[in-house]
Amino acid sequence: MTRHRATCTLEAALLAAIGLVLAACAGVPSDEETPGPGVTLTGDDYLRAGDYDAAVRAYEREGAADGSPVAREKLLNARTRAGAAHAAAALRAADAGDIDRARGELYRADDFAPDLPIVRDAHAKVDGRLAASAKSAELAARAKTILATDPAAAERLLAEAQAIAPAGGEGQDGVIRLRREATLRVEADRSADRAAQAWAVRDRDRTVRELTGAQIGDRPVPKTDALRRQIERDLVAETPSGDETALRAALAFAGEAGLHPTVVRTLRDRLVDRLVAAAHDLRETRRPATAALLEIEAKRLRGDVKTPAFDRIAAAATVTILVAPFEDATGGRVDGMRLARALRERLTIDSLGGGLPLRAVDDTAEARSAHPGAAELTGRITAARANEGRVGREDRKVSWQTGTTRTPNSEFTALVSEIDEATSALRAAEDARNDAVKWLQAVEGMGFVKEGANPRLGSVEYQTKLAAAQFRVDRAEEELTRAKDAEFAIRQKAAATPRDLEEPVYSDHVMTITTLVKTATITARVDLVFGGRSLLSRDITGSIQHKETVSDGFAPGGVAPDPDDTPDDAVMAEKAADRFAAAAVGLVREAAEDAALPHLVKAREDEAAGRRDEAAEGYAMYLLSTPDLVSPQRADAARALAELLGVHVALRTTPRKEEQ
Repeated sequence: MTRHRATCTLEAALLAAIGLVLAACAGVPSDEETPGPGVTLTGDDYLRAGDYDAAVRAYEREGAADGSPVAREKLLNARTRAGAAHAAAALRAADAGDIDRARGELYRADDFAPDLPIVRDAHAKVDGRLAASAKSAELAARAKTILATDPAAAERLLAEAQAIAPAGGEGQDGVIRLRREATLRVEADRSADRAAQAWAVRDRDRTVRELTGAQIGDRPVPKTDALRRQIERDLVAETPSGDETALRAALAFAGEAGLHPTVVRTLRDRLVDRLVAAAHDLRETRRPATAALLEIEAKRLRGDVKTPAFDRIAAAATVTILVAPFEDATGGRVDGMRLARALRERLTIDSLGGGLPLRAVDDTAEARSAHPGAAELTGRITAARANEGRVGREDRKVSWQTGTTRTPNSEFTALVSEIDEATSALRAAEDARNDAVKWLQAVEGMGFVKEGANPRLGSVEYQTKLAAAQFRVDRAEEELTRAKDAEFAIRQKAAATPRDLEEPVYSDHVMTITTLVKTATITARVDLVFGGRSLLSRDITGSIQHKETVSDGFAPGGVAPDPDDTPDDAVMAEKAADRFAAAAVGLVREAAEDAALPHLVKAREDEAAGRRDEAAEGYAMYLLSTPDLVSPQRADAARALAELLGVHVALRTTPRKEEQ
């Protein structure tokens, strides 16, 4: 039998014993009689029920009054059992890791029987656990103080604390958490040590990788901070201000390694100063395109840098496109000038996102004069269609209220039934009260004769019966009061509840919803010519579709009419022109990139002919005239610049702004 079942059995036995004693003391086995108050259980009763603490207290009271050897023996037996029970409870609590409860049970066991073997054994076990718990807490506290500065030593202390901590104790979870943190810090410290080793041989890639791992969460460990400060001092001292390539590499490494912003700014300013100085020298030696590359790089790094060389050749590095009004072959359905303007505006807006340096202007005599040799964009509108019609019709039901009807209230009907039940309960309570009063009167008539030698009833028996009868009357009065209150409450609720309910009556109305579709489509042949070469020649289509639902509505159902808001032909034509421009702009930009190829071709010819300065400028112009994307041609141009002039340029490979 488990302790829980034994406890339940003891409690049941105790309750049964109490009930029997109360019944015996009252001396009224009848249902109409109630046990009298003031019943006191004996030590034997508590002992049989298993309540040894209460048995000890009862035997102490009885022994004080009796003082016999039997009473003393019973008290000793109860104290022994109570001490053993508390010692056993202390051992169970210790096994469960509840040291506080085990300590409390031991205190109570000592009060009853401190010399029992089981009490002494419990003391030894609990005291040992208390000592282990105290030692574990002490080790954990020492480890916590050195956790940040010496995590390896802290981890060793915490391992010892975890080994001796009582299983299941409250402190063990905290020790486990601290040890986990100490282990992570040890690994982070090891990463910091490996980063220091990598930096000692100037392995920057490995240094960055190890520094990333040398942190707890998002915060670096102390070793990492110290190493970063050392790297910052070394990097600033070792990086020459005159070597652009070394400065670029140092600046990139500083950002990846998370060095202090001051160091990053110092390296950046050194690189900017070097780039500006180199650009100045190149301008003075009439190499403006190469100087412009360095100025652009410097301006990207720091926004206050001036770019005189780039300003001088920006126009030459920019691809200019003359956009002529489109020829209309549709009989006036599309405004060719408006379509060309939509494409030109889209090209201008698109060029602001970066990439290919491009300028789109209207094809006029002034523009041709200002931009000789510009690319020419022409178009011929070959088709323009506008279709509209009905593509769908559906019927939708709408419920609307046509009137109301009255129906019996089910809640009121239920309350009527409850009133009947409450009335019956009230009558039963009145009858019970009347019966109790009659019984009380009968008991009072059984009174004993105060004068004389032979009373009919004994004083104790009479008082007991009288008290039971009065208790029955009091209880009947309470039941009657509750029945009256319940009956009154239900009647009040029924008075506030309507007999009938007014409910709405609905009908369905069928609405017809029509879906209309209007489509506008423009197709044009687009040609882009540069230097007599055709860069683009293809048909491009832009199409827009508008869907519209139309219905008459139904006011009684709260449905408003849905009018036909389909745009007119002019609006649809504008939207189709915008779609055409959106479809054409990417193709035009891609084709326009070939306009920079003559720079690359000419540079290669100059390099082959030994014209080094002209070749270098040609390669620089090609880099300035092409978008910042990875390509073999741009890599070849950058390599050639380094070989011809010893100038190393940083090739940007970032996406355009709208692609980020």
